[in-house]
Amino acid sequence: MTYVRTKLQTRPQINTVGDILEKESVKELVQFERYCRDNALWEEMDRCYTADSEIIISWFHGTGHEFVEASKRMAGRAPHKIYNTQVWLHG
Repeated sequence: MTYVRTKLQTRPQINTVGDILEKESVKELVQFERYCRDNALWEEMDRCYTADSEIIISWFHGTGHEFVEASKRMAGRAPHKIYNTQVWLHG
């Protein structure tokens, strides 16, 4: 049996202190956005996106602001379990 290693299975780089701080900032933002969505904190959720953001998931494709509006209209809630968040810096 042959195993193929993907990028997600290898450590991308040795991190500097600056890299670690930047990655933690991104991780915190992602987790906070999910927390806001799960708790119907729509204004705070909207602040997590830039004007030129693009969201592409199974049920939605549009801007971050449009995603917040679509999330508001959803009848049910499905809380997110967020753990082991991985962030790779690109440039």
